[in-house]
Amino acid sequence: MDGADGELGLATASETPLTGGGVWQQFQHGRIYWSQATGAHAIKGGIGDTYVALGDAALTKLGLPTYDEVKLPDGWYQQFQNAGIYWTNDGGKVVTSDVAAKYAALGKTTSATATASSAPSATASTSTATTATSANSAADATTKTSSNSSAANTASAKSTAQPTTAATSASTPATPTPANSSSSSSASPATPSAAAPSTTQSPTAQAPTTQAPTSAIADAVAPSAQIATSGAIGDLYNQLGGANGVLGAATSSETALSGGGAWQQFANGRIYWSQATGAHAIKGGIGDVYFAMGDSALTDIGLPTGDERDLGNGMWVQQFQNGRIFWSGATGGHATNGDIAAAYAALGDSAYSYLGLPTADPVSVRSGVMQSFQSGRIFWSPTTGAHIVHGGINDTYTSLGSSAFADLGLPTSDEAAVANGWAQQFEKGSIFWSYATAGVVVHGNIGAIYASLGTDGPASLGLPSGQVTTLADGSQYQQFQRGLIYWSQASGARIVHNGIGDTFAAMASAPSAMGMPTGDEVDLGNGAWMQQFQNGRIYWSGATGGHAIKGGIGDTFAAMGDSAYGLLGLPTGDETVLSNGWFQQFQNGSIFWSYPTAGILVKGGIGDTFAALGESALSTLGAPVSGELSLGNGAWMQQFQNGRIYWSGATGGHAIKGGIGDTFAAMGLFTNEGVARV
Repeated sequence: MDGADGELGLATASETPLTGGGVWQQFQHGRIYWSQATGAHAIKGGIGDTYVALGDAALTKLGLPTYDEVKLPDGWYQQFQNAGIYWTNDGGKVVTSDVAAKYAALGKTTSATATASSAPSATASTSTATTATSANSAADATTKTSSNSSAANTASAKSTAQPTTAATSASTPATPTPANSSSSSSASPATPSAAAPSTTQSPTAQAPTTQAPTSAIADAVAPSAQIATSGAIGDLYNQLGGANGVLGAATSSETALSGGGAWQQFANGRIYWSQATGAHAIKGGIGDVYFAMGDSALTDIGLPTGDERDLGNGMWVQQFQNGRIFWSGATGGHATNGDIAAAYAALGDSAYSYLGLPTADPVSVRSGVMQSFQSGRIFWSPTTGAHIVHGGINDTYTSLGSSAFADLGLPTSDEAAVANGWAQQFEKGSIFWSYATAGVVVHGNIGAIYASLGTDGPASLGLPSGQVTTLADGSQYQQFQRGLIYWSQASGARIVHNGIGDTFAAMASAPSAMGMPTGDEVDLGNGAWMQQFQNGRIYWSGATGGHAIKGGIGDTFAAMGDSAYGLLGLPTGDETVLSNGWFQQFQNGSIFWSYPTAGILVKGGIGDTFAALGESALSTLGAPVSGELSLGNGAWMQQFQNGRIYWSGATGGHAIKGGIGDTFAAMGLFTNEGVARV
């Protein structure tokens, strides 16, 4: 065969042993196989392509070559141990053992000179009774064709021309195609060699042969080795490279579809055709999903309406009448259909970056359906419609586990932007998410009042920053960025926010000390606010800040009614614990409370005098033991534990204590000298 200068070219690999005995070696344009039983024979050209395409099955299906290829009137033939390969311009076909027997009966001699398969010229005719293949090269065979192919152009003729054989099934049998290990775009069988032989037969390379085949061989091969393709299915099959293309050889005749149209099975996939959809191939990983659906495929997602499309990064999609099938190595293959498919499709090209590909098939949840994607989920029910849950909100919803549906139900809206974050409404509550707070659930009674605030809720209270806390008596509260919402059976839901909310939040023992709010905050005028709680009140103004009044002091202040603000003003500090009671400073005075005396006010001029003593007032005078007494003529006196304070407009206020106080007191409340002077 002239070695490197011959038809096989240079060797591209060392000899490889065969498990059953013998060896083979790869060359640029073919292979040579040898065994003790068969001798050495070359396989090349189109016959070689057909043999190599069978992969590991070649040795079991055909065995080793027993003769060199021989020229027939319309093609080439080569005999193997178990069968033969017949090659014409329509491609290569494996022929059965009975054909091989007919060939053997004709008598033959072994050629000392290797022969080369020859491809007929471009003017050679092809029979529509044979498997329709094109003369495309190997590269052309893997090129995808659009729906605007000749198959689509002949769709009108297809309705009467298809099917060419009687239909025995009204639905698509679940016959899977080989799984696609890398992408959905190709399904080439594995070959044992890294270097494939030439796919081009060269008629000029044909050497004389001593073989004497006759047309009887071709006559025996043609009827039994080929399955017909025709019409739009045949046109598309040709465009995809025929038997040498991505679909491989036809393995069944056309089958009619009950709703109109037809399909045909090939080694690596199928072609479906209908008047409405045209002809489209389904193969690879997408084909695996479609065929695994069995009879439900036609009702669930219908026929293909487009060819598979490369989304990049190993992702593929194909459009069907009622949905799509997606496939990638990371996610496998999954179909989307119905309202979930519509919601996903509405995202456009952003769907793949926003949600990613589906990672599971749809499953039933509550009264609806849910499908998981790489970065989120889509939920649908007849009452809520279809909505997407993704990102941090989906993470929070997922973290609830089985309680998610019981506590929140299904989503009733898509997520929406709120102040510095996002929110999504569910049947029984909402999930809020922000970078500052992460995901927090608001539901139940607290959720109802927060929702009633509308856009004012996030604006005034901010987003929720803590989960709902339930107290021993069944009441609940939830912390927000700028306040709280409390709920109890007795008082309902109340908001604590702004300055009063800040004051309440700053109190470590606020829930136990103040109890639940029993009213909303009240505007006192002049920038002052008050809110009533179970155990007291909180007052706030810009001038005084926020302070709570509770216990006995709170009772004393509340008993004064509206006059309290006029007499004492707002509290300017929190209550102070004394040895035998409590004391709290107000704008215009103080309130002292002890068990012996209850609540006593120190106000007016006497209050100013007491306050002017500063921190020494309580140590020098002690707590008041009586209210102020009028001495007449604008003079007032108040008794303290360790002395008295006298005040008049003429004299101002002065404390009398110690021995002087005792002496003055012994003289009576009022002497001839009048009110005490400095």
